[in-house]
Amino acid sequence: MVFLLLAPYNDSMTLGQGFNSFLHLPRLNGAVTIPESSLQTQAARAGGAQNVSQVVSYSSRFVEKISEVVRSMNISAASSIKSGTIEVSGNSLSVDEAKFASSDLNAVISVKVINQTTTTVTDPEFKPLENFTYTSESFFETFGDCYVSGFLEGGDLHGIVSVKVMDASKKTEVETIVKGQMNGSGDSGEFTLGNGSGQSSLSAALSQTETTVTVNWSGGGQIKPDDEEWTLDTLVKAAAAFPSKVTTCPQRTWAILTRYDNNRSFVQWKAKNNLNIVVPDFNKVQHITSDLLDDYMEWKNNLTRINAVMANPKAYKVSGYEDAVDINIKAINLTIATLIAERKDAKAEMVKIANAIDNMNNNPGAIPGLLDMKEPVLWACRLPIPIEDPDANAATVKPPNRKEVVAGFPFASDDELRHLADPAPPPEAPVATGPTATAPNAAPSAVTSLNDAVKSAIGDLAKPTVELAKQLPAMQLDETPAKDLATPGILSTLDKNEIDWISEPKNKVKYAEFRFEWHVVDKEKSGGSYFNDAVKIKEAILPVQWPKQLMFQMVKRGNACDIVRLVQVDYDQLHMSHGSRPKSSSEQLTVVDLAEDEKVNEIYIGKGPDSSSPAGIAFIEIRTSAGQVQRVGSREAAVDPITRYRPYGGTTGLKGWWGRSGDVIDKIAPIWG
Repeated sequence: MVFLLLAPYNDSMTLGQGFNSFLHLPRLNGAVTIPESSLQTQAARAGGAQNVSQVVSYSSRFVEKISEVVRSMNISAASSIKSGTIEVSGNSLSVDEAKFASSDLNAVISVKVINQTTTTVTDPEFKPLENFTYTSESFFETFGDCYVSGFLEGGDLHGIVSVKVMDASKKTEVETIVKGQMNGSGDSGEFTLGNGSGQSSLSAALSQTETTVTVNWSGGGQIKPDDEEWTLDTLVKAAAAFPSKVTTCPQRTWAILTRYDNNRSFVQWKAKNNLNIVVPDFNKVQHITSDLLDDYMEWKNNLTRINAVMANPKAYKVSGYEDAVDINIKAINLTIATLIAERKDAKAEMVKIANAIDNMNNNPGAIPGLLDMKEPVLWACRLPIPIEDPDANAATVKPPNRKEVVAGFPFASDDELRHLADPAPPPEAPVATGPTATAPNAAPSAVTSLNDAVKSAIGDLAKPTVELAKQLPAMQLDETPAKDLATPGILSTLDKNEIDWISEPKNKVKYAEFRFEWHVVDKEKSGGSYFNDAVKIKEAILPVQWPKQLMFQMVKRGNACDIVRLVQVDYDQLHMSHGSRPKSSSEQLTVVDLAEDEKVNEIYIGKGPDSSSPAGIAFIEIRTSAGQVQRVGSREAAVDPITRYRPYGGTTGLKGWWGRSGDVIDKIAPIWG
């Protein structure tokens, strides 16, 4: 079947030039010979503006996918993926994909005007190269799959209107007004602006939005006064007047492309020389390419979002996303290592899509394997989300956060920091039921100098860092021994790896703000892999606040004792899960939601019978500073004695957990902070 293809015109195009219609790339000049005498210019049928010979087509519709914009503009989706942006070759148009993706409504208004068509009246002669080795691959690389056989002259206008509702609570109301006043016509999504009183409703609705109007046109000259801004109203007016503008100022808008196997001269030359050249047909992969473009731009938007998180992590918190089946697919934490790894993964997915385009360009008959590509929308759900806080973007450290900042320095002990943050004497630390011992205190001479130095630093944050650094040698910091991370009495309950970690001098300094409790399950009977929430907490870019939610899930084991399968802790900055997520929703789920200043300050844990394999955790009770009590499992099923934990050593509440887990929680103990 003989058919014509179109590509956006740019000044580098010449008649007879070879062309790659998939990537919209020019190839060999003079691939076919088109003499001036063979050209025919034909005016469009009458009936256009002012009864001038024109063919005018209007299109106005709401769109959800960026590929719909590309398709309406005849831009190559494959070329957009390869270049990483949506733009017309030789033109200034560039679509803001991030703005499009973040908007609640996107509309495209297009006007295409054809004044005349220039084509050949005879079949152009194909001009082969001498001393050239012809294969399907070499031919396509040099000549392309088609050639420029003519031009359309007239005008082309495209406007993209992106509307983002600023008040989320009014999103539905605004969308209803905007779509209503644009006279939506069913599933097609086409619209025209309403008149009369409806315009005032539309203006009021748009005043509650961030509306971005992007306009590009060729032909028509100056279609809007310089002193007017582009708005939805001015865009619609310009679109209505565009055909009449084109009558006085037309220009080439599209190049007509013809495939080589529709050229009689080429077919005869190939047969005469007995060449098995296959001209690629890209029609079958166009829909795949459009889908890949949508995915590629989603990944690009995700990459932009994660870069924004890395630039200002204070303004974000961990999302509440949870995968119903795979525990390994979870919300992205606010640690620099995690963010860098996830950014690398996003770039890798974009590379996969670009490679798929290369494969289709080289062999459009072979559909690329897309099964190993991740879903960008699912990945987007895992991204940190903005904190709805007017101070979230503040760059300065507010007074309530100063203790957290100072706590990052290894020379400050817990009691000293508590004293500096609150002049009142600290409350007496409660005593844990497990093995206990008192950690040694700092030497008096060092404490005195530390108090003076830190008070001075907090009182005058603007003091030059160099001056403070000069004072450090006089502080005799080495006189302050590192505090134990746990009471020495619990070492007998830990295995060798846990003892080594908790006794490591560097860890005693790095994790000085925490206290680690002993495990209720015997060290010889526990399996699974180690986990330690304190490690992730210290890796976070910003100081991690208190948990916002705890979650526990039991696994049912018939007549045997049920044990804890999953433990999860959510903070503003982190999301940590241990164990395995059940495939059935029938298993007992306990969720503990914590208010802003509410802390877990008492915990009871009981293990299952030793006869169970594994023994696991049969009972957990959580008590908070607000009087909330939540229980997991059965106290009666647990083996006595039930272990009671309370904060000690200057700590005030639960910060996280440490222990071992596999399919179930093999052992667990609180980390106080």
